[in-house]
Amino acid sequence: MQARSGPFYVGQLARALARQAGLATVDEHEALQIEVDIFQWYARDDFDHGEVLVTIADDPRSPRPLREADVGDEWRHLYIWHTAIMLTEAGARRYLAGCGLLGAKRVLKEWFGQENSCGPVRPSNTELGAWMLEHVKTGSKRDQTIKDCCTETGATWRQAVAAWKRYREELDLRQGQKTVVPQSGN
Repeated sequence: MQARSGPFYVGQLARALARQAGLATVDEHEALQIEVDIFQWYARDDFDHGEVLVTIADDPRSPRPLREADVGDEWRHLYIWHTAIMLTEAGARRYLAGCGLLGAKRVLKEWFGQENSCGPVRPSNTELGAWMLEHVKTGSKRDQTIKDCCTETGATWRQAVAAWKRYREELDLRQGQKTVVPQSGN
């Protein structure tokens, strides 16, 4: 079987995952839930910068990274995710590796001719928070810490930056630098 090359429409990947093994039947409700899951991955920055693409009506043959496209809030509509949002091959492999769905191994084998080599599985926010707690010391430099985090955990730069920000906010709260003063009704 010849391997497919991306990019792949989100709806196409969702339907492949929702197809029942050995049958041509697709569970459409499951496919919709998978599209929502892929949307949530994007919203959490679980994909690398260029792995999620959008096709624009005036130039459908050259999709570009969604984060660079001027689409306003249109990207939040599920219909757009089904028809205009695409994942690169690396993005599809990343999703298949980390989604935990029963059909992921089957789709990986059908589409790419392999079962286990899906690219790196990115760490969760919890894992990154634990890494920050363990490795960040007084005087740690932001950029070097983020670089080390990416190297040691396999996180994307964006994920490491977000983990650094969360760590600093939590540290500020613990040290009393950020306090929320309740507003009185008077």
